Amino acid sequence: APKMLSATAKPSVATEDTPPVVHFKSQQKTIHPLDAPSATPEYLLPHTVWDEEAVNAVTVTHKPPKKITEHLAYRLVMTMRTGFDIVSGYYFGRLSENGWVIRMTFLETVAGVPGMVGAMVRHLKSLGYMRRDYGWIHTLLEEAENERMHLMVALQMKKPGLIFRSGVLLTQGLLLPVYTCLYLLSPSFC
Repeated sequence: APKMLSATAKPSVATEDTPPVVHFKSQQKTIHPLDAPSATPEYLLPHTVWDEEAVNAVTVTHKPPKKITEHLAYRLVMTMRTGFDIVSGYYFGRLSENGWVIRMTFLETVAGVPGMVGAMVRHLKSLGYMRRDYGWIHTLLEEAENERMHLMVALQMKKPGLIFRSGVLLTQGLLLPVYTCLYLLSPSFC
């Protein structure tokens, strides 16, 4: 039977026979899952290998906007995308490996904002109207968390400096209130 603690229990006193306390991490020899040869096949998911013919057979589709909010949202996204493509060098086709990592890292810092804003607004609306949300809050939070995990992967490739971090904070500082206001005005636009 497990020992129960009570208010009158006294702390145990170490004696010469008491073994020294060793941190649990120093007692374990851990192997990274990808370094263990027997763990690799079970860990990896199977992926389809595409040949060039299959890649060229893929058709890019786009649902054309119909409503005014869809037209506005599409134009806003394309404007921001073009601006970012120019600033990051993607527009000119001059991205090195380092440039791709910087571009990906920056995009992931911004990509988590819509899910977080959507979850926050839906949470406050659910509280205000005292109605259920039927799982959308958690779905949007999971999306924001997913984007954060992508960022953590990107950060394994490159640690950003002070200028990059300042740019991220400035962008998030501008995007968060603007996106929140837009989401409050028209969730379908966002």
